Amino acid sequence: MRVREIKENILISNNKKLISWIYVNFSLQNSIGESIHKLNSLKRLERDTVIFAIARMEQIEASYDSSKHIGILVSVIVFLYSIYKVLIPENFVILLLLPLLFFVILNWRRERKVYQAAVYFKRLMLEVKEYQKGN
Repeated sequence: MRVREIKENILISNNKKLISWIYVNFSLQNSIGESIHKLNSLKRLERDTVIFAIARMEQIEASYDSSKHIGILVSVIVFLYSIYKVLIPENFVILLLLPLLFFVILNWRRERKVYQAAVYFKRLMLEVKEYQKGN
């Protein structure tokens, strides 16, 4: 992997493309040799690029941290369930809430993957930063 390609993805790509690039290039499905080669490529990045990458990963982490939405989501579901329980027969309530719950779980899983990719890449970049500091 070329340093120029890494730098362009970190500096120019939008968040969606960057996360997709991280999935493809830094997933756990890569062989150990390939992963070491890519880590060595990251070590050749300029310090400013590494710092910028860490900042971007923190920004992505913050925007995809679904834990801050859990309380609101539970409140909305309980509220909707209460309203439907009073106004609509029981079996129909479950039919109305199942698609909502399915959508919420699907969205949570997608956000969780993005969050995990950002955390993983940030951790790699922090290791690179420490390596660069020592050399």
